[in-house]
Amino acid sequence: MSIEPLAPATLTDVTVHTEHSTLGPWTLTVNAGECVALTGDNGAGKSSLVRVLCGLIPASSGAVQRHGSRSLAPEPFHPPTGLRTHTFFEHVCRSLGTTHPTAIATLCGPDVMQNRLDHLSRGQLKRVVVAQAFIGEPTLLVLDEPLEGLDRSGIAAVTALVHQHVEAGGAALIATHRPESWEHPHTRTFSVGAS
Repeated sequence: MSIEPLAPATLTDVTVHTEHSTLGPWTLTVNAGECVALTGDNGAGKSSLVRVLCGLIPASSGAVQRHGSRSLAPEPFHPPTGLRTHTFFEHVCRSLGTTHPTAIATLCGPDVMQNRLDHLSRGQLKRVVVAQAFIGEPTLLVLDEPLEGLDRSGIAAVTALVHQHVEAGGAALIATHRPESWEHPHTRTFSVGAS
C-alpha cells in the first residue's frame, strides 16, 4: 500500500472580500511536481489568491490547507539602504539556519552580489527577490509576477530554476501575465476570473 504525499497547497471554495467586490470562489490544488501558472486580468484576484495561500490575508470563506514549507518572493521589495547584496543574503540564510542555494549564484552574478541593494537596477533587484524565495529549499515556491522587469537572460534563468525545482519534486505557484513563458510539461494554467 502506497501513501500519496499531501499536496503542498489546496484551496476549496475560497473567496476574498475586498472593499469593492468579492473575489473567487477558487478551488485549486497545487501538487508536488507541478507548476501552476495563475493567469487573469488586472484586478481579477491573482495577488489576493497568492496572499491567502501564504497566510498573509485570511480567506473570507472556504478552506485553505497547507503542507510543507512555503516561500514567497516579496513584492514590492524595499531594499535596505547601504547593504550589499551578498551581506543581505548572508543575513537571510543565517536567520533561517541554511546555506546559500544555487539559485543565488545563478540569478545574481558577482556584479549584483558586490553591489549595494539600493543601487541595483529594477531587473537586478527582481533577480534578488526571486533568488531569496529559493532559500531554505521550500516545498512550495510562490512567485507573484517574477518575470516583470527581467531581460531575456533573466527570464530564461528564472523559468529554468523554477522548472528544476518542480522536476526535483517541489511545487510552484506563479501569478503571471506571461503564461507562454511558463510552458513546460509540468505546468498547468489556472485562470483567475473577476467576479
